[in-house]
Amino acid sequence: MDALDALLEPVAYVFTSAYLVTAILLGSWAVLWVVGHLRRQEWTGENLKKVALLVCLVALVGAVGDIMWFFVFAGRLYVDPDPIVAFSPFIPFSVDSASGGHLLGGTTWVQAVLLWTAFATVCWITAWVVYRRIRLRALPALDRLWGASAARTVAAPGKDAA
Repeated sequence: MDALDALLEPVAYVFTSAYLVTAILLGSWAVLWVVGHLRRQEWTGENLKKVALLVCLVALVGAVGDIMWFFVFAGRLYVDPDPIVAFSPFIPFSVDSASGGHLLGGTTWVQAVLLWTAFATVCWITAWVVYRRIRLRALPALDRLWGASAARTVAAPGKDAA
């Protein structure tokens, strides 16, 4: 891996993560919508906001994991001459064998997948801990950003709504 690959790795991660986060959020929206209708409950966007916050945090933590994975394992445990993303907490470990990628030094697929699983688990747990800490502050900020809090404002008795 050369210096240009090291510079392009975070850029590729951002673009790949953007597609994955969008797909996960659309899938989550569909599942939450169906579950809300099956339970005959009025579905609001609150659950989707929570899922969106968690998935975005996983992507951010995964970016750090991608950099760590790239510098620790790429070139030592495997060769991947055409990497788009070295590590993602959303996509299991794989090597593009069609372009000449292969495992090195007696590394087995089981070992590589277990390493990926450990990294992905740490990313998800770290994102969950951060989510639990900032959720009460972040969701009202998202409401202000998206203008939802203004729609839910209720005037106090005897006062006009502004």
